[in-house]
Amino acid sequence: MTTAGWLASFGMAWAAPTADLTGAVPRETAIAVLLDFSADVGDPSRTPSGAMATASFLLRQARRSGLTSSWGTDARIVADIVGSLPTMTSHPMAILLLDARARALERGGYRLAGLRGAVVLGTNGQDAGVARRIQELLNLYTDKEHSTITRCQTDGAARFVLTDRRLPDWAVLEWGPVDGFFVMAIGDGVFQRVTGALREPDRSLKSEPWFSAAHDRCRHPNAVLEIYADLEVLRGQLGEVMGPKPEQVAAALGLRAVQRGLWSVGRSGRFVEASCVLRSGGRDRQVPITMSQDRRRTVARAIPGGATTCTVLDVSAADLIRRVRDAYLSSKSRSSRVHLARLWDRYVDDPTWSVEADFLDQLGHCVILHNDPPHPVGLPLLCTILVRVDGSSEDVSASIDRLLGAVQRYFVPSPGTPARGMFAPTLRRAPDGVWFLQVGLVGPALAVTDQWIVISYAPQAVRQNVQMLRDRP
Repeated sequence: MTTAGWLASFGMAWAAPTADLTGAVPRETAIAVLLDFSADVGDPSRTPSGAMATASFLLRQARRSGLTSSWGTDARIVADIVGSLPTMTSHPMAILLLDARARALERGGYRLAGLRGAVVLGTNGQDAGVARRIQELLNLYTDKEHSTITRCQTDGAARFVLTDRRLPDWAVLEWGPVDGFFVMAIGDGVFQRVTGALREPDRSLKSEPWFSAAHDRCRHPNAVLEIYADLEVLRGQLGEVMGPKPEQVAAALGLRAVQRGLWSVGRSGRFVEASCVLRSGGRDRQVPITMSQDRRRTVARAIPGGATTCTVLDVSAADLIRRVRDAYLSSKSRSSRVHLARLWDRYVDDPTWSVEADFLDQLGHCVILHNDPPHPVGLPLLCTILVRVDGSSEDVSASIDRLLGAVQRYFVPSPGTPARGMFAPTLRRAPDGVWFLQVGLVGPALAVTDQWIVISYAPQAVRQNVQMLRDRP
């Protein structure tokens, strides 16, 4: 339910129905993400804003002019990914993971030891923008000393193959157009597998019996996002080296013993709707993620009339927090968990207070996401979140003050440490009880009302929602 709830909230940002790209997904795929940002449904508030295009343009110009030369490698890679998003998201897209391998490190932890996957774009032959962006990235990251690019032809499909001596042996990159699609693959043989799925329907996920049945049962008529996961395959691939850790993380997320899952997110008017089909022990069950139209009427007064997109998650807020916490801790090493426990004991723990009784047990069974007020520059994922409080709002408010106050004390510089820069994060509490993070700009922020915890991208957005909730009975 935790994973599915996040997917439903992600669906708030987009409104275009997904194109059916399941024919491009090989049967042996472990994870497939199908999405479509490309269609214009006539409501600018439901489509990605120009902010992404503007940001990517500025980042590309900065790269070309050398302004990013002082950045670290990871920062430059992130900048180049952001710079590629407008080109990628202008087409229906399938993101595929066929398999992943890990290896243990001597000092603990794990590192990626192999990956095979692909991105398939439904370009309908309009490949020029994609090819141009690939060439820009090749100019940035390849050279004659280390890189070799080869043009190949197989079964009428021309593709380019890049190998680089600085990369692991498994990191073979291939790309090219195939029958109205554009395929970008990593891993030997992946390009051919996608081509085979496109040209021979029996080799694609679309013709696989379980997926076909789940797809018909679960897919929303106006789906904007679909995710398929074969968790048995992933457990087998990662469990060989990582032992029980993948299973522990899956259990924390509520996916214990789940063999396969298909999640679908769609829209009905201004509401995002989501559900999933999960297979466990050879049986399937359909699980609603968002509240039905009848049930969400009970919380409709908490949704501003100006919100053009909203999601009402049918989930226990306490369970959601517990699952995220437990999944995070399960993914960490034992030494990291011990360190976090010591920090909790030092800054938070108190025999007169219980995080379970005084905070989590006071939360209700509803989480709402909406886009009023809209973000000033139109970033769609920066929305307002309302968490239902069914118990004592005073206990919840005091608990949040305790938790965020502990974070505040943790980040206070020790005497004698160098002064922090102007963009160092600072957590503050305003006189009216609004907590907010300041990192140069102000936000995000949080406050508590009689029935809701209000979280938004800025203090003023929180205050606007708090006032609206107080004005409504």
